[in-house]
Amino acid sequence: AEKGAPRDPIRETALRDIEQLRDDLTQGIEHFFQFALYVTLYEDSEEKLNRLAEDIESLFSSKLIFSKRVLYQAEQGFNSTLPLGNDELMITTNMNSSPCASSFPFMSSELTSDSGILYGINRHNNSLILFDRFSLQNANTVVFATSGAGKSYAIKLEVLRSLMFGTDVIIIDPEMEYKHLSDAAGGTYINISLASESKINPFDLPRPVGEEVSTADIIRSAVITLKGLVRLMVGELTHEEDSLVDQALLETYAKKDITGESDLTKIEPPVMQDLQDILEGTEGGANLAARLGKYTSGTFAGLLNSPTNVDVKNQLVVFSVRDLEDELKPIAIYTIVNYIWNVVRSEMKKRILVVDEAWWLM
Repeated sequence: AEKGAPRDPIRETALRDIEQLRDDLTQGIEHFFQFALYVTLYEDSEEKLNRLAEDIESLFSSKLIFSKRVLYQAEQGFNSTLPLGNDELMITTNMNSSPCASSFPFMSSELTSDSGILYGINRHNNSLILFDRFSLQNANTVVFATSGAGKSYAIKLEVLRSLMFGTDVIIIDPEMEYKHLSDAAGGTYINISLASESKINPFDLPRPVGEEVSTADIIRSAVITLKGLVRLMVGELTHEEDSLVDQALLETYAKKDITGESDLTKIEPPVMQDLQDILEGTEGGANLAARLGKYTSGTFAGLLNSPTNVDVKNQLVVFSVRDLEDELKPIAIYTIVNYIWNVVRSEMKKRILVVDEAWWLM
């Protein structure tokens, strides 16, 4: 540029681009091609064809691409777009490999792995979506959709296909939607209700295998979980009540000789009645004991006050809480989830936990 002449940013940018392209071509990073792009349009009528052509031309213009109709060489243009590799128009432009690659029509993202189950078909390129959730660091999934969009259908398909690969599946079913699937797949269907014979004791402790976890840590973790359950059962706790429940839970386990030195394979866990008894004998605990009364001897006594007697050794296990009152469903689901967590920690293997209508926990 001449000294004192005004700068031309467009020319300077073009010069930098040319120099970069020259360097890439010299180093073999880029290659040079003669590039041609032809499009043949199909429609049922001439009117529709003209309208489609205008839409395509507008689309090209929006991308700063100049397009032109082949008015007097229609036959040659049609032949050039056949999958024969014959260019009878020879209307080309020089282009390096990077922009050429962006025009390749079969480039689209895929989600296909060597293992896993079939989830569906990629609508962009009709490829199969094969995915193994256990290959990721975090295998969790949340499914959101409007009513009737197919959430349950999609989950049931994943459950069936996962069973074929030997994965254990545990389902919490608030609306009895998985009963037929359980029957068809030979699963175990457990109905949790006030009148049901199937019981889960929230005081159960896990029996970890191959883990360096002390018994004291396991008991502390159980106490924290049980405090969350007590809040669901009796409502929010004051700071004093929280401390009181914490101490009462530790004493409830100690009443059954469950301490940091105990062998968890030889213990009999307490039940809710034991916690109520401890609270009744604790200064300031009478009010909490009375609020727990409906779960031990009142209208809800059939839910949480018995030893566990369910069998979850089947590959497919479904817990149903449909027959429970709405007030009890969050409590039951919380208890079931923690029981399942204890089972999972006791034997490490591939498992999928499905919590249908998980908003009950919120």
